[in-house]
Amino acid sequence: MTLMTALLLLAPAADAQDAPEPDPRRLVDVTAFTVPHKTWRVGLSRIDYGLTDNVSVGTRPLFLALGGNINAKITAIDTERLGLSVSASTLSVYSTWIGAITGSEGSSASLSVSPISVRGTWIATPKWSAHLGSTWNTGALSGQLNGDQLESLIGAVIGSSVDFSEAFGDENTLYADASGRFVLRQANFALEWRRTPKATWIFESNSYVNASILVVGTVGTSSEEGEVGAGAAASFESSLEGFPTASSIAWQRHWDRFNLRLGIPLTFNNPFSYTQAFTLYWMI
Repeated sequence: MTLMTALLLLAPAADAQDAPEPDPRRLVDVTAFTVPHKTWRVGLSRIDYGLTDNVSVGTRPLFLALGGNINAKITAIDTERLGLSVSASTLSVYSTWIGAITGSEGSSASLSVSPISVRGTWIATPKWSAHLGSTWNTGALSGQLNGDQLESLIGAVIGSSVDFSEAFGDENTLYADASGRFVLRQANFALEWRRTPKATWIFESNSYVNASILVVGTVGTSSEEGEVGAGAAASFESSLEGFPTASSIAWQRHWDRFNLRLGIPLTFNNPFSYTQAFTLYWMI
């Protein structure tokens, strides 16, 4: 009886010892790692394919409705404990959507955004990893826009309303034949706890820290006839304070091919918090 009791007590410990360790390279969206070679990651938010062991390319299906987009990621450093990656993507927004965002029907304006991101991963233990990075969202816009419409376009990229009225004016300040460039820098952080080989907890936070925006063209005040008086270029450069960080905490379950992430947005007024908290994809 004593021997049987001892075996029953030791059995769970033996199973835990023989159980495989969680794979710290299984997640690819918040880490420095790429989709494995010749593997597809197919989900609602993104589709990626592993060209090699450390290079992947893909697109974001949800953004295809907005315009053409493509992305690529390279893991430059991949050691037992450390990883470092560089990723880049580009998105061109159709003029129809620009009109919907700015409230101007038949808009001839154009907008493109090209994020470039550097991300590092530290595998502290078999169960804990930290991921830290920075993203530069470089963009270009052109066409005829007023001050309010410029704010709407930048706000759509950030995921929040912005107030650049001191630099760009309001709806009465018109930019004809305008050409604009902007850089929005973002700080990225994620903390990952691999509770079991098939269950992971993820805290993720992405926040904008500064912006630099320049618009040149014929700038002036629109008259009742829609004419524009001569004016000078406008610019804005500042630290972004008070903008809501996109943060969330989520639980992710891994099956052989199917992956599901369910979580809670921690900043409800930023729509990107919801896309972080919910993810559904297959590894094929």
